[in-house]
Amino acid sequence: MTLADDLKPIIEGIRAIPGQLGLRPYRVFVKTGTWTGDRTGEGGEVVAEVELLENGYSPKVRFLDDEAIALGGLDKGSVRIGPITPEHSTGGTDIDDLLGTALVVGETLQLRLSGPDGDALFVVKNKSFDRALHWTIEAQPVGNTVP
Repeated sequence: MTLADDLKPIIEGIRAIPGQLGLRPYRVFVKTGTWTGDRTGEGGEVVAEVELLENGYSPKVRFLDDEAIALGGLDKGSVRIGPITPEHSTGGTDIDDLLGTALVVGETLQLRLSGPDGDALFVVKNKSFDRALHWTIEAQPVGNTVP
């Protein structure tokens, strides 16, 4: 095992403290969809969701300010989610869920944020997996209502 592998459970436990105290009001779900019609968006949508959790609690969600939106080339209302702990022997998040590597042609990948103001759909725009213990996602809104 590497030092990073040894530290993952400790880091995940520290990151969970705000969730344990109820300071994370937004829940984050990775939403994949398939369609019953001939093309994406036609017919009914069949949805599968996986909740992103940090040691059993929601990850940190920050709404980006105007400067971060401009620098990232993102839309107003964009968010940064993370840090997200990579998968390890006692928990974490599977990178394949975030990348949508199991998706086939015609399937969609979105994030659903559920919070005090309701639910909103987001699309992943930027992913940062360059640090061993600190993944982040930047996402921008695609809709404000979820059926």
